[in-house]
Amino acid sequence: GWGMRLALGALALLVFCTDAFSREPRSSGVSGRARSRGPRLPGGRPWGSAMLKNSVSEESGPQSEDPEVAQGLQHIYSEDDTGGASAPQESPLVSVLKYQPPGQEAALFSFGNNHTMFLAYLRYTLAEQSPEQTIPCDEVLNASILELSINVSDPDVQQTFKQSWRDGRLLAMTKDPFEVLHGSLSFDDRLQGFTRRMCQYLCRTTPAVQSRLLQWLSPQWSPGANDGVQFEDLFFKASLTREEALQRLRVFMGWFKREYPYYYDNCMACGNARNNTFLGYVSPSAAERQYRAGRVELYLCSSCHTVSRFPRYNDVVKVLSETKRGRCGEYSVAALALLDSLGYETRWIVDWADHLWTEVRVDGEWIHLDPCEAAVDEPLLYESWGKNQTYIFAFTSLNVVDVTGDYTSNVTAAMQRREIN
Repeated sequence: GWGMRLALGALALLVFCTDAFSREPRSSGVSGRARSRGPRLPGGRPWGSAMLKNSVSEESGPQSEDPEVAQGLQHIYSEDDTGGASAPQESPLVSVLKYQPPGQEAALFSFGNNHTMFLAYLRYTLAEQSPEQTIPCDEVLNASILELSINVSDPDVQQTFKQSWRDGRLLAMTKDPFEVLHGSLSFDDRLQGFTRRMCQYLCRTTPAVQSRLLQWLSPQWSPGANDGVQFEDLFFKASLTREEALQRLRVFMGWFKREYPYYYDNCMACGNARNNTFLGYVSPSAAERQYRAGRVELYLCSSCHTVSRFPRYNDVVKVLSETKRGRCGEYSVAALALLDSLGYETRWIVDWADHLWTEVRVDGEWIHLDPCEAAVDEPLLYESWGKNQTYIFAFTSLNVVDVTGDYTSNVTAAMQRREIN
């Protein structure tokens, strides 16, 4: 059953992370939580997925250098561009918009039938392709747009749109465009994707990277702006009391939130943050892929009408030292890397209700940290947001643990939503 599959998957993750990276597993019981704020849910033990064998076998090859990783929840695209989805199922017809640029063989597409969004995407893409050419007016472009219905169960159709996505010629309105082709991701698919991403993080966050992060962080830290806390005080010290450690973590999380504000849709040309329009997702460029962007969000400014690109980078150094732009996907991993570098024992927390954060181990207890909210030890914060929680998992180099019971006061409701979903 699913319990055995998950346990086997956790074992696969352990073998992969210890053998492939030659990392010594931490000895302080990461498979459980020292304090429980609510009843443990069934399965409050190491979880995983038997499908992780694909993550393990593929990581050693060149595919790991260019993952199709989606970071804001966070569907994680697999290396074969299927999004980790199961075998194609019988699917209905899907509406598609198509524009054939004059003199070009390759067409531009959009899933759905929103002409307004597609027109803005066309103007932007055509200008990027040929900056010196005059872009036709909206009336001319609109007259050339074809509305099609495609059978997404057709292998040839699937291949056409996979290639269109890779070439940057497809506008998608969902985080995972391949769900349109293959259907929604299963439980195993999603768990495999998050575990793949944790494995990739462990592979890339080497001692050399951690040293580089500390060298970067030291001059960034100003004790005067951070309640007098010195840089040396940020490091984990087992001699601190719980309250002393939490106070320093609160200062650190406050610094993080000030330095890395949550990105919504601000125009990157004029700074306007009012009434901008989300156009959709496109595939990252070659330059963006170098920093492991999984997808790019496009926003149309309501003031200067510039289209801004928001690549969802998976490179910690890029996010921390250059773009300083992200959401919980980027920031949870960035905070994880900094805390790891400072000597803390950490876990990466994934809430399937669309949020991510971190935990650190203090005095034998796992402590909730949310860099987006500068929140420390506030596990019931998300209930006040009205989130309908189903699964919340903690990922380490050793295992995957269900910690939903630590972040909800209504375990019964979470269990019922699992059955429905």
